[in-house]
Amino acid sequence: MTIVRACAITFALGCVGCCADPADPEGYAAYLDLVARGETHQRAAEMAKASDCGLVLAGVLHVVLATCPPELLAPYRTGYALVDLHAAAARAGAVRPRGEPPTPGDIVHLGAANGACEHVYIVVETLGGGRLRSVDGGQRTLGGLDGSVAGLETIRLVEREIRSGIDYRDGGAARPVLEVYDLDALGAYYGVADLRADPTPA
Repeated sequence: MTIVRACAITFALGCVGCCADPADPEGYAAYLDLVARGETHQRAAEMAKASDCGLVLAGVLHVVLATCPPELLAPYRTGYALVDLHAAAARAGAVRPRGEPPTPGDIVHLGAANGACEHVYIVVETLGGGRLRSVDGGQRTLGGLDGSVAGLETIRLVEREIRSGIDYRDGGAARPVLEVYDLDALGAYYGVADLRADPTPA
């Protein structure tokens, strides 16, 4: 596994459970730094209330790439997170042919279907037979007896399966895989940040 993949996976897994909860000032600040780096505080607070799957992955790329793609820099254009991720990947020649399976570290872009909107996630582990684990932004807190608030943006570890170009999330809608973005190609084009993760030998 390459350094850029190892770093992205480690960082993404470290984001699991991060939540846009103003009642947790430290956690909230970390979430805003991830999804709204370089934005004004007011704009960041607005962005934290949106469906943030694309913004979470933009934050991951901010960390692991030496030069952040210009589309992912502030100021954010409302509604353009997935468009901007595609543009950054296309410039780097990182868009894989349709149907090519993702590997750990790759970004998967799903189309809208069955009442669910477009979505992106980063693969962190493949389990065989098309099953995989991913880190997904754009999730919502459920609330609980501990008084935690429901409906806030959060980041989760998700299990899913890709069969014949369709993504089946456990407990979620089936959606077509539109594109896969190759993290190695992104790293080759934009450079890899000086992060000293311990990569697994290829």
